[in-house]
Amino acid sequence: MPHRTFFQSLNDAVEGFFYVVKNERNMRIHFFLAFFIVLSGALLGVRGLEWVVLCTALTFLLVTEMINTVVEEITDFVESSTHPTVRIIKDMSAGAVLLSAVNALVVVFFIFSKHVTWPLQFTALQVRHAPWHVSFIALLMIVFLVVTVKTVFHRG
Repeated sequence: MPHRTFFQSLNDAVEGFFYVVKNERNMRIHFFLAFFIVLSGALLGVRGLEWVVLCTALTFLLVTEMINTVVEEITDFVESSTHPTVRIIKDMSAGAVLLSAVNALVVVFFIFSKHVTWPLQFTALQVRHAPWHVSFIALLMIVFLVVTVKTVFHRG
């Protein structure tokens, strides 16, 4: 392989990033949400170390999504059939994305909750004083949503 300049390597990295954003639906979703979260953070007045933690969590999510895509591409290239080991490898890679997404959600919640206290306190107060049947209906809606998602994607 011929010697490549720094700018050629940088260009390849940028092309790789755009390839994943263009071709992977989940990456587009994560990228859009990360953009929306950063914009919201700017509007809410997130400062200093909060920015560092927030951007680290979002970057970690995007990087794990890219690594998941690499794992899927490599396993599809090496083993085109649905071998059980390939399935496990892909599931583990997707699990890493899930963990990083949960991490990002927790970070966003804790950082944003300091900047949006009144609506959150009002909502928590409403939930606390809501009749039991409202909580029960909300629980049923969540169960219905989980079952629907698992049925649509034939997983779980």
